[in-house]
Amino acid sequence: MKKRLILFSLLIAFIGLLYGQVIKPVIQPEIIPKILPEINPHIFLQTDQTPQDDLDFMMTMTGGGTCTIDWGDGESSAVSGGATTYDHHYGATGDYNIRIYGDLDKITDFEETSNPISGDIKTFAQATGLIYLNLNSTSVDGDIANLSGLTSLNDLRLNNPSVDGDIANLSGLTSLIYLYLNNTSVDGDIANLSSLIILIKLYLNNTSVDTYTQGVLPDWDACEIYIQDLGLSQQEVDDFLCDLDTASTASTKTLNIAGTNAAPSATGIACKNSLVTKGWTVTVSE
Repeated sequence: MKKRLILFSLLIAFIGLLYGQVIKPVIQPEIIPKILPEINPHIFLQTDQTPQDDLDFMMTMTGGGTCTIDWGDGESSAVSGGATTYDHHYGATGDYNIRIYGDLDKITDFEETSNPISGDIKTFAQATGLIYLNLNSTSVDGDIANLSGLTSLNDLRLNNPSVDGDIANLSGLTSLIYLYLNNTSVDGDIANLSSLIILIKLYLNNTSVDTYTQGVLPDWDACEIYIQDLGLSQQEVDDFLCDLDTASTASTKTLNIAGTNAAPSATGIACKNSLVTKGWTVTVSE
């Protein structure tokens, strides 16, 4: 074997001398990846238009800047100024990609209700000036943690979207005055909302937020509280009633902690009765 290698090397050298040049190995040129041009940030949503939808689409936006809605069919609408509802009619059934681009940080309100719309909720994280976000009966999904940077948000309403994640990710949104989560997969501990001290409406219904850890609740005397159908245990119901009673001075608001939550024990009933004497209207499971 060694002799064969020596003979092969001599043969290569001889051929090189014969043709008056040194045979060099072929070196592959360096492949430099192509850098694509930067794409402007945009809010990205999708809609599946069927005959049952009448091919009509509607969304409401408010903003102080200028944006463009690209409807995904070659047409677009300009967005400027105050609250406006934008209607669009599609010429044919099918899937369309909707892009909103421009002064995204100037968008303050966004509402989409009962339209066949989908996408990842993280797309709204680019609208850093959002104050009001309402997604009602949409197929928007993703992790609610993607909204944790929207610190100007004071009204968040998610009704029937496929959003999940830990509700603790909303604890930093201390400007919230209205929090509505209905039929979502968001989970976690209600106690993680105790930092939201200026709430006037807390609505958690039929979500996966199914825990309450005893602690210190804020003074929610100005807050309507609906936390029904969460599957809270008797101990958790007792703890919430008593923690709220400890924090409360007087209120004319409503607390509904019924539905699939357990009925309170005698301890919880005593705290419930104390809340009633302070002006609360309290509904519990029997």
